Amino acid sequence: MIKNLALIIGFPIMGTGAVVGTFLGMNFKDHHNVQYRDPIDKSVVLQKIDGILSYSQFNFYADSKVGIYRTSANCGSYTVFRDNDGDKLVDRILTFCPLVRGQIGSSNLSNLNRDEHFQYYGNFFQDADKEFQGQYGRFKPTLDEFLAKEK
Repeated sequence: MIKNLALIIGFPIMGTGAVVGTFLGMNFKDHHNVQYRDPIDKSVVLQKIDGILSYSQFNFYADSKVGIYRTSANCGSYTVFRDNDGDKLVDRILTFCPLVRGQIGSSNLSNLNRDEHFQYYGNFFQDADKEFQGQYGRFKPTLDEFLAKEK
C-alpha cells in the first residue's frame, strides 16, 4: 500500500521536476548572461534570466536610446520599455499577451507613447519608469564591462 502510494505520488513529482528542469536549462543556456553587439543595428544586447521561462533583454544603442524587453511565462507575454532620449524615463510601452485581452482597448496588444497617453495612463508610465530604472541598474555594470572590453 505505502509502496504504491509512493509510486503514485513520486512519478508525477519526478516528471514535473524533469519538465521544469528542462525549461529552466533551455532558458539558462539561451539567455543567461548573454552579451553581444547586434550586427544589424550595432546595439549592445545583454540578456539575463528572470525565472523558469522568463528573461530580460537590455539593448543599448549608440544614440543613448535604451530598450528593455521582458518576457514572461505568464501566457507567453512580453513587455517592451523604450527610452528614446536617454533621460531614463520610458517614452514607449508595448505589451503583448497572446492569450489574454489587453488592459487598454480591445486587443491583446497595447502600445502607449508618453507624449500621447501620459495624461490618461500616467500610472502605467510611473510603474514602467520604476521597472525601467530597476532593470537599467541591473544591467548597467554589465554594459560598462562590455564597453570597456571593446576599447
